Amino acid sequence: MIVQSLVAILTEFVITQSKAEEGYGKACKVDNRLSILAADGDANACRTLALASNAQEFQLGCQDIKNADLVMLTKPIGITDKSARLRSSSLLENAENANRSPEEFAACAKLWGSR
Repeated sequence: MIVQSLVAILTEFVITQSKAEEGYGKACKVDNRLSILAADGDANACRTLALASNAQEFQLGCQDIKNADLVMLTKPIGITDKSARLRSSSLLENAENANRSPEEFAACAKLWGSR
């Protein structure tokens, strides 16, 4: 119960709808729960949510702010991976993103501050 309360508090604190020029929000997926991070959120913010949930991994990505069903995510990242970050290539590695275009990958990577 305490852990769930902590996760809820962290989620409310960290998560706000961020709107990028490309129309994406920074997504963080932990235990099948997708959250949108603040515009200045990073991999550590997502890792914090994973740790608070006692999860062993998390995923970074983007969610279309106009269509919440359009999401692209990296493959799962272990909570101990200190070099976790999102790149176009990390989105391409996830087979679930097969229907997305290189332009979408690039827009998502730009939102996260990489290529």
